[in-house]
Amino acid sequence: IHRYPKLRLMIMAIKNAYTQLFTSAGIAIGAAILGIMVNGVLLFATYDYSKRTIRGGSQLADDKKGNVTKTGLSKDYAMSYSMYKTEPLVLMFPRIYGGSSDKLEIAEDKSKAIEALQQMPQQLSQQIQGFMQFYWGGIGGTSGPPYLGAIVCFLALIGFVLLDGKHKWWILVTCIFTIIMSWGKYFEGFNTMVLNYLPMYNKFRAPSMILVVPTLLLSMLSILSLNNLLSEENRDLLFTKYKKGLLVVGSIFIVALLVYFTADFTSEGDKVLLQQINSISDAQQKATIEPPVRAFLTGIKKDRQTLFMGDLLRSFLFILVAAVAIFAYFKKKLNAISVTLIVGIFAFIDVMAINIKYLNADNFQENTDYENTFKPREVDAQILTDTGYYRVLDVSQGINAAFNAGALNSYFHKSVGGYHPAKLSIYQDLIEKQLYNFPSCLPVIDMLNTKYIITSSQQNGQKLMAQPNPEALGACWFVKAIDFKKSPTEVMNALTNFNPKDTAIIEDTFRANLAAAANKDSSSFIKMRYNDNDIIAYQSSSHNSEFAVFSEIYYDAGWVATIDGKESPIIRTNYVLRGLQVPAGKHEIRFEFKPSTITNSNKAAIGASAIIWLLLIWAFIIQFKKPKSTV
Repeated sequence: IHRYPKLRLMIMAIKNAYTQLFTSAGIAIGAAILGIMVNGVLLFATYDYSKRTIRGGSQLADDKKGNVTKTGLSKDYAMSYSMYKTEPLVLMFPRIYGGSSDKLEIAEDKSKAIEALQQMPQQLSQQIQGFMQFYWGGIGGTSGPPYLGAIVCFLALIGFVLLDGKHKWWILVTCIFTIIMSWGKYFEGFNTMVLNYLPMYNKFRAPSMILVVPTLLLSMLSILSLNNLLSEENRDLLFTKYKKGLLVVGSIFIVALLVYFTADFTSEGDKVLLQQINSISDAQQKATIEPPVRAFLTGIKKDRQTLFMGDLLRSFLFILVAAVAIFAYFKKKLNAISVTLIVGIFAFIDVMAINIKYLNADNFQENTDYENTFKPREVDAQILTDTGYYRVLDVSQGINAAFNAGALNSYFHKSVGGYHPAKLSIYQDLIEKQLYNFPSCLPVIDMLNTKYIITSSQQNGQKLMAQPNPEALGACWFVKAIDFKKSPTEVMNALTNFNPKDTAIIEDTFRANLAAAANKDSSSFIKMRYNDNDIIAYQSSSHNSEFAVFSEIYYDAGWVATIDGKESPIIRTNYVLRGLQVPAGKHEIRFEFKPSTITNSNKAAIGASAIIWLLLIWAFIIQFKKPKSTV
């Protein structure tokens, strides 16, 4: 090596490069670990919970059908909110796919669809008003487009030409990757692979949401691009790149125009309406209804075309303002501050003008109106006179709505129903396999301590009634027998027809946690003393060892049961409830929620925070002690 100095220099350069690489990688990995640890309570607790929800799969799942598999969401369910391949253009042209599903995007006096509705018979008009939806994209329904801003997109696209490779390439690759992910089922082969192999991805449901990533990255790129435009000294070279960037922007406009001239502007709702019309068997009735309905569909297509071309022109004009301001800077007609102000003000106007269409005064309520929402209905007031511990099931809007719509029942009462996008898997199984069969699920209703069922009067659908359920089993009870089943499926099936007051159904895998069989005597009792949410206390007395069922949902990632201070294993009973073997005698039983995940991650977060503060103090001391340079 000493005889070949050039080779020696090359080896030293490689050595230094690797040293810098590993040092930089080590710092980045260390910073990432600290960042994860600081947020560990949220991240690890959520991860732990997700494994026990529908996002983590179901024991009863049939991978060939249904929304959930054994390991997570099914492909169809996970990709149910996918965007058309050209729909991400809404980042730059907000309403080219109609904007919102539930807003009037065009003034009534200018809408062709509304004109068609006004010209048809009133009864027919009322029937098809629900199909009055301007949005026609792949998601099916949306409250508004994920608009980034025409000027922001313009600067970001220019940046892909202006900037060096330090940032633009990884931003470009990430944006392309995430935009392809937003296509979901419309690019099924690739996205099925991502769903199967990208960790945690099958826990989510809406591919369209991934556009938050390019929204952030393109915003960053637009700032870098504008900074480069206004700080580069070689304006001639920069102007040459700028003109090439304009070609990139122009190509996006060409793509948008191609979509305009080739799209059919038809939504899935339009197709459903046409199918309903085509299925009318009465020829005379069909001949009467079909022409006005087709006129309506033609009108709404024209409205969508108007929105498309209008926003194409709108974005062009905003971009033109920014482009002219930058051009004036190159020609030394404007300084950097003036350009920054012009671009910033018009970019703000551009984005806010769209934002206020979807978030404005109409989305808010006066305080009095808001408070009135929470006034108990007559049926709620009636139930609330009972100060005991029980649950309420509201089926006044149907059993499906009890678990997928409305939250007021849960505001006033401990509810059997309610919606959550990531319910515990075992409870979702119970809903689908048993509760959706209401009223043919009375054993399950009883074991959930459902003391009142809110129904609507058959004679007057508007009047609600509280139907008492005298068979509700209360907060806890002892059973006479245990029926063991070989699998979760057998346990679930057995819930259809059993007596929950006398029998507990348990899977064989929990048999080892039972030291003795249930042996109830007439004088034994168990009752709840108090329920403080994370701590629930009971009192029991019996002459024999008993098996107690508790009308609380089983969750093995945190609940700990103790009998007179000694921990006892919680047994999953009746598929979703908690069970406990209670020895003879008088006992204090206590359930406490203290998940180790939160305890451990909280310690990690405190430690990571301490390290970060020490590093900041150390950096401050070094900077303070750094000798001042002399001129």
